[in-house]
Formats: sequence, C-alpha cells, structure tokens
Amino acid sequence: MEKIGVERSKEKINEADLVLLMLDSSRELDEEDKEIISHIKDKKYIVLLNKSDLDGKINKDDLKELNSKYMINISVKNGEGINEVKTTIKELFFKGEINANNIIITNTRHKEALFRAKESIVSAIDVLNNTFAIDLASIDIRNAWSYLGEITGDSLEENIIDKIFKEFCLGK
Repeated sequence: MEKIGVERSKEKINEADLVLLMLDSSRELDEEDKEIISHIKDKKYIVLLNKSDLDGKINKDDLKELNSKYMINISVKNGEGINEVKTTIKELFFKGEINANNIIITNTRHKEALFRAKESIVSAIDVLNNTFAIDLASIDIRNAWSYLGEITGDSLEENIIDKIFKEFCLGK
C-alpha cells in the first residue's frame, strides 16, 4: 500500500512546478522518504523538516544530496518556520525559479481580485500615458496593490509607493 502512495507522490512531483516535501524530523528517514528525496533533486523544491520542537532524529547524511538553502525547520504545532516558508516561496517565484505559466486560479474571490488589480494597473498606465498625473496614477497603483493583498495577505506600506514616485518624478 505504501508503494502505491510513493508512486502517486512521484506522479504529482513530476507535474509540480514547486515541490514542498515535509519530513518528520523526529524520526529517521525510511526507504519511501529516501526514494522521494532522490526523485525531487532535479525539481524546484523546499524541504520542510517538521516537528522542530522535538528532538531531531533525521540523519543529515541522508539529506546531503539536497540543497540545504531550501531546507527549513518548521513546527506545524507551534507555527515555527512558517513565515520562512512563505518568504522562500515568494523569493523563488519572484526570481523566476518557479514556472508560473500554467497557473490555474480556482478561487473565485482570487480571480476577481486579480481582475480588479489588472484593471487598476491598466488605468494607471493610461493616466500616465495621457496626462502624466502621477498622483492619479498612484491611486490606481495603491488599489492594485490592495487587491493583490486580498490574495497574499500583504498590506501596502505607504513608503513603497512614495519611493516609487520619488524616483519616477518627471523632470529629473
């Protein structure tokens, strides 16, 4: 039965743009774990060593073929390391290391927020192309950021927009 699970995991790994492999760090790796580890090494991955709140029993030599840059100690129980996981995923995405060409949006609320964000960006571009009214464009950009924040949970820091427009200022 476990062999079927490993084969299904391999199929999903082959389809994935990014693999999140969660290992139980409170026990030694078994053969299935090692098989999955050998299967992900040519993919983009993040290894999550769960149960960091307990004594670790994983033999680090079993993980030596994996890039330690993408190995994060976490505890699902107390939330340790979760922000680091989110940050790492964002970094991989924005560095272009995750292929986002085939993203499918299944959440209607997210789809609507993306649509509104796109409309706001288009509006900002139109304003800048036709009137050079930076203040008006900044409203559209703030709106777009806000819509994206509905999806990511991030909020707009005022100093980011101010910095963008300070460096964009016409006549310099």
